[in-house]
Amino acid sequence: MNSLEAMASTWMSHAARMIWVFTLAVALVLVLRRLLRRACGAEAMPLLWSLVPLVLAAVQMPHPAVRVDALPPVVVRIAGGGSWAPVANAPAWTIPWPLLIMAGWLAGAVGVLLLIGMAQRRYLRRLAGARTVDIAGAYCPVWQATRSDLGPAVVGALGVRIVLPADFHARYTPTEQALILAHEQAHARRRDGLWRLLAQSLVTLFWFHPLAWVALGCLCQDQELACDAAVLRAHGAPRRDYANAMLKTQSSPLMLPVGCSWSARHPLTERVAMLKLPVLTPVRRLAGRAALGAIVLAGSLAVYAAQPSPATHHPSAEAVKEALALFDGARTAVADYWLHHGYELPADNAAARLPDASLIVGKDVEGVKFADGRLAATLRNSAGGGHVVLVAMPDAQHKTMRWRCESPDVPEIARLQDGCAHVPAGTPGDASGNAAFTLDLAASVGGEPPHLHSTTCLKDAGDAYRFVLTTDTTLPPWQGQVGVVPAPDGQLEIHARLAGGSLDAPATPILRTRVGQKAAIQIGRVVAGADHTLRLDLTAWPGCGTPRPIVDDGNVHARFAGPSARAMASIFAERAGLTLVDPASLDDALPVAGNFEGVPPRAALQLIGNLVGMKPRFSGHTVRFVAQ
Repeated sequence: MNSLEAMASTWMSHAARMIWVFTLAVALVLVLRRLLRRACGAEAMPLLWSLVPLVLAAVQMPHPAVRVDALPPVVVRIAGGGSWAPVANAPAWTIPWPLLIMAGWLAGAVGVLLLIGMAQRRYLRRLAGARTVDIAGAYCPVWQATRSDLGPAVVGALGVRIVLPADFHARYTPTEQALILAHEQAHARRRDGLWRLLAQSLVTLFWFHPLAWVALGCLCQDQELACDAAVLRAHGAPRRDYANAMLKTQSSPLMLPVGCSWSARHPLTERVAMLKLPVLTPVRRLAGRAALGAIVLAGSLAVYAAQPSPATHHPSAEAVKEALALFDGARTAVADYWLHHGYELPADNAAARLPDASLIVGKDVEGVKFADGRLAATLRNSAGGGHVVLVAMPDAQHKTMRWRCESPDVPEIARLQDGCAHVPAGTPGDASGNAAFTLDLAASVGGEPPHLHSTTCLKDAGDAYRFVLTTDTTLPPWQGQVGVVPAPDGQLEIHARLAGGSLDAPATPILRTRVGQKAAIQIGRVVAGADHTLRLDLTAWPGCGTPRPIVDDGNVHARFAGPSARAMASIFAERAGLTLVDPASLDDALPVAGNFEGVPPRAALQLIGNLVGMKPRFSGHTVRFVAQ
């Protein structure tokens, strides 16, 4: 499975969950909206629709995973023996169905987005020539169109404008004009255009879902009814005049995706009927909003609570060792098939001439299965459960087969077996075996400057950088190996195994970091007042031979020798957002040198001052250097 196929499969699992949650949320709102309207009031009902985006956000927030503690896989096996078969032509690549579905989904979303954009632009084009109308106390700009079939409407999501038809003053009485303006300003105050933009975005995402289009129309209805209720409550308006204003307003022939306009889809009969209902008291309005807020919050929390926690198991070390022992024969059979069948991996146990998975068993292992380039052993529940996996990494050029040991659900697999790593299911790159990383490492002992600096290419997730440090002659040499594996959310996990030095036993620290950000491991003891700790400064990023990513973490990242103190102080002051006052006080001829990797800008200015016998004085947004 290549990285594109893995991405499509991961996307399919997320998409299926989102569709299911979206369907339930919209169906619940559609059922409750009419039941709650009389109890909570029409003015608060649009609040109920916030349940839909909130549950979609909640479904993307799984429970925190347990702490991962693993080592980079370093076990390498070379399958030998037999004669080499000629390389067969690579089979034609077929497009997997998850990739086709993903492409179709995206193509439909782009098409709907284009249609929405065209409809919005068509409406705005019809407003050409509209003039501004001066309305006292208006919440936002008011335009009067040159056509009688445009408006009343609120157009836009952020830069909101009220649009009135060309015959606004002739068609409506002064009382009706005031009511219509109040209605449109209610839309603007409630940010209905912005909510409509969010709704259109969800319709674009779920363009194939019938309930998405039904929900959009119902949201528009609830917004109109909410504004009607707000106008009647605030103005105590004559209901007959308000009904007449509605009846005089003709439907717009144009769709307005981002905004609120009168159209044939609006429930005019329902709106007129709602005018007969009494205005709710302040206490009842507040209670209605609280009830709707509680429903939305409870629904969102319920969806979040329903998200599965990452499955973790805690088997015994003996169970893991038994699984690896059962892999020996299976690994040889798979490698032999690969060598003699055009460097293609077998499809399953039968193709590799292995017994059925249920027959490769042991005291703690209930089966060993080969599929999708992976040997997987399922551990018995009595032994702690979980899976141990060997991922095949064939190299046809050198006619060798390597195996990467990992587990998707045993976080402490590295403590149980050296050379195995915990790689959660769905982690990008977990099945390809081709992820390459650049690892920049600086090692120092006893708080001294780095004794070792290396920038190394790790060719895949099974590769590791190994080092030995013998600088501290009073203790055994430090020995270590460091590897990098992908982690969820675009992060990287750096795994280390360290021994010797001031450690009584090997340690397996792990840290999670962002691409290009420097992280540190410091381990060891202070013996008889002397610092015997090992510090590793580590930076990793994808690819080999690629430049180090520039990460703006607010600190200075510079190693230099040659520029003047004045030049460097000017750079650091600008980095800190300060103005350097009297830069001439610093020497512009004497070169300075230093390592300012990861130093805060103000601390860097302090160091510059120390180099030239001066000190910075900070005042507000300025800094000046004075003699020490």
